[in-house]
Amino acid sequence: MNKNDAIKIAKEYHQSCNLDGTVTNEVKFYEDFIDVEGPVWTVMAQLPESSFEGHGQMHIIVSVKEKKAVFTFNSSGFPAYPHLPPVRNEELEKYLEENE
Repeated sequence: MNKNDAIKIAKEYHQSCNLDGTVTNEVKFYEDFIDVEGPVWTVMAQLPESSFEGHGQMHIIVSVKEKKAVFTFNSSGFPAYPHLPPVRNEELEKYLEENE
């Protein structure tokens, strides 16, 4: 997989997850990356200005081995998995409903 393949995959992921911002052509290759087996490409996406996102960017992590985007992380290093359904805590939801 070359960097153009990674950018294409990142753009498709970005669109399918309906994420904010614009995927750029700024990429970096890493032989090893935390929580991913094998090498990855990180593809930067520029985010709209927001006081919550710090530097206004996120990175889409594209696994070379899996040939797909596996997660994102923001400029503070917090990972996100927008392609997965949100985790529900039914006990917490019940508590909140009872204590409204």
